[in-house]
Amino acid sequence: MGEYMDLFGFLEMIGGLALFLFGMSLMGTGLEKSAGNKLKGLLERLTSKKLNGFVMGAAVTAIIQSHMIAQYIRRSKYHANYIL
Repeated sequence: MGEYMDLFGFLEMIGGLALFLFGMSLMGTGLEKSAGNKLKGLLERLTSKKLNGFVMGAAVTAIIQSHMIAQYIRRSKYHANYIL
């Protein structure tokens, strides 16, 4: 037959995507209700000046990128059978 997706597979994929987006929306709403004002105040203090905003953006980006690189190295070593 081939590797084409049938109608049921397509509907499964769309349903899964809809459920994922709904969950993300609920999580965002809950997070906003629980920590909205505190988080907003913290971000306003940390980024009150342009230089502060630039430094915070660079720091967050560096942290995220370092974690991604560490995961890539770990995954590469695992697939090369260096670690179990």
